[in-house]
Amino acid sequence: MNALLQNKLNIFLYISILFVLLLIIIYTAINKTVLSRKEPKGIESDFNCGIEKLLRRYRVSGAAVAIIREGKVVCLKCYGFSDKRKKVAMDQNTVFQVASISKSLTAWGVMKLWQNGLIDLDAPVEKYLTRWRFEGSKYDSSGITVRRILSHTAGLSIHGYAGYSPDKRLPTIEQSLSGNGTFNRKLAIVTQPGKKYKYSGGGFTLLQLLIEEITGMTFENYMKKEILNPLGMNSSFYALKDDQKSKVAKAYDVLGNEIPNYIFIEQAAAGLYTTLEDMTKFLQANIAMDNDVLHLNTRNTMFTPITDGYGLGYATDKLSNGDRVVSHLGINRGWCSHFAILPEKRDGIIILTNSDNGYNIIFDIMNIWIEWKTGKKLPAFAYMQIKRSITLSIAAILAICAVIYSGVLLVSMLNHEHFMPIAIELPAILVILALWWGTFYGKIIKGWYLAQFIPSGFDWISFAFTIWCLIIVLQNIFL
Repeated sequence: MNALLQNKLNIFLYISILFVLLLIIIYTAINKTVLSRKEPKGIESDFNCGIEKLLRRYRVSGAAVAIIREGKVVCLKCYGFSDKRKKVAMDQNTVFQVASISKSLTAWGVMKLWQNGLIDLDAPVEKYLTRWRFEGSKYDSSGITVRRILSHTAGLSIHGYAGYSPDKRLPTIEQSLSGNGTFNRKLAIVTQPGKKYKYSGGGFTLLQLLIEEITGMTFENYMKKEILNPLGMNSSFYALKDDQKSKVAKAYDVLGNEIPNYIFIEQAAAGLYTTLEDMTKFLQANIAMDNDVLHLNTRNTMFTPITDGYGLGYATDKLSNGDRVVSHLGINRGWCSHFAILPEKRDGIIILTNSDNGYNIIFDIMNIWIEWKTGKKLPAFAYMQIKRSITLSIAAILAICAVIYSGVLLVSMLNHEHFMPIAIELPAILVILALWWGTFYGKIIKGWYLAQFIPSGFDWISFAFTIWCLIIVLQNIFL
C-alpha cells in the first residue's frame, strides 16, 4: 500500500472514531429521560417541564396526566393540543377515547351484577344468553364462564377491534360476534377454556351482550345508571352523539396526521369516552376503603390475578418488594392511555393521549412513577427499555458501518480503483427502499402503521437504512 493511500486511510480512521464518539453522545442524549427519577418537592413543576419535552420528542399532539397520592388528587395537568390545526389546548374536560381501559369499567358493571346476586361468575356464560350462541367448536362451551372471560382465560378469539369509520353503519352486537365486524372474524373458542391466558376483546363484547340480556337495558344505559353516574363520571359515555363531538379531542396517527375518531359497537371492549377528571374519580373509587358501587372485598377479588398477571378486568403485577400494581393499557387508532394504582398505598396515576405515539410518553412517565413509589421497575417496562436500547444500538451500528463503507468507496475513487462489494442494481435498491417505507409507514392493516408497534428509536433505523440505500445509489452512478 502506498504512503498516500495509507495517509488517506488514517485520516478516514480518525474521522470514523470521532463520528462514533458523536453517535454515542447523540444516543445518550436521546435515550436519557427528561423526568427526575426521584420524586421532587414540586411534582407539578417537574412534570410541566418534562412532559412538554416528551411531546416534542415523540411527536405527540397532547397529553393529560393526573396523580393521586393517598386517595387525593395532587396533580391534574394537561399539555399540548386537542386540535393541532386550530391550536385548541388540552384541558381536564377534554374527552378522550380510552380504548381497552373500557374493559376495567366493564368489569365493574359485571361485578356489580355478581355483587347483587344476579350472576354466578363460574356458571357457563351461555346460561344467561338467548341472542347469541357459540357454534362449531371442538371445545365444550360450558367452560366459558364469566370469571374466565374477565381474566382472559376463556380461550376465546378476537384480540381487539379497529373501530368503524364515522360514516359507516354500525353492526349489531350479535353481528359483530358472528363475524360481521371490523375484521370479519367470528368469536370462537380457540384453546381449551381455563388452560391459559389469551387476551380477548371479543370476550368482553360477549359480556356486553350478557349485561343487556340480564338487565333488559342497553349496555350504555346500564353502565351510566349503575357505574358512571354513581362514581360521578358525568362526562363519560359510550355512544358519541352529535352534541358531544366538539368536546372530543382530534386523534393523530404515528406520523402526526389527523385521523377520524373511529366508532365502536364493541363498547365494553374498547368504546369508552371519558375525561381526565372523570378518570381520577374512577381511580379514587378503586383505592377507596368503600364506595357506592363495589365493596372492598369485590375489588380485592378483581385485583387478584387468575393467571399470567391478569385479574378480573385488570392487569396485575407483584413487585419483588411485595407492592401490588394494578393497571390497564388502552390503545385505539389515534389514542393511547394507561392507568396504574398501588392499592395498599392508595396511590394512582392516569395518562391520556390523542396520538398513536402516546405509548412512548406513557412508558417514560409510568416507568418513573413506579420507581418513585416503589423503588422497583415493572418487568414489562424493563423489557421495553431493553428493546429501545437494542433498536437505537442497531441504528448506531448501521450508521457507523455506512460511514466506514463510504470512506472505503471514497478512497477507491481517489485511487481510480473499481470497488463495489455490494452490487445491487439501481432499480432494485429503489424498490427495496420503497418497500421499507411502505411496509413500516404505510397504512397496511385497517389504518394501522406497523411502525407504531416498534419501540421508540425505530425511525433512526429507517434513516440509517435510507442512508445505506443512497450510498449504494451513488455507488451505482459514480463507480
